[in-house]
Amino acid sequence: SPQFAKKKALADKGPAGVYVGEFDGEQLQVELAAKGGFFVRSAEDPDEGEIYTGKWKLTDKGLNATITNDEGGATILRMRVTDAGFALVSTVNAEGEEKYFEARLKRVNK
Repeated sequence: SPQFAKKKALADKGPAGVYVGEFDGEQLQVELAAKGGFFVRSAEDPDEGEIYTGKWKLTDKGLNATITNDEGGATILRMRVTDAGFALVSTVNAEGEEKYFEARLKRVNK
């Protein structure tokens, strides 16, 4: 399953930070901003701008992020907190179709 390692913390506590890992064959940088922003960029060239943007929030089961694509379609990412970081559980697309994963977003203190 794709592994995401935390490269930088953006707050003293909680999940806010910058994560890097591979998803769907692409190296991605995922930022969970302290104020709830969710930004996905290419890890190879993060200065090129966001591929996806959205908002994240803590839930009773972990973490949800809602991202939108260029066409304005919303996708919900469901993640659960693990000892090492986060595991991507599923995505729900604009049509309501849910896809399950075994991906992990790994938290690394550096």
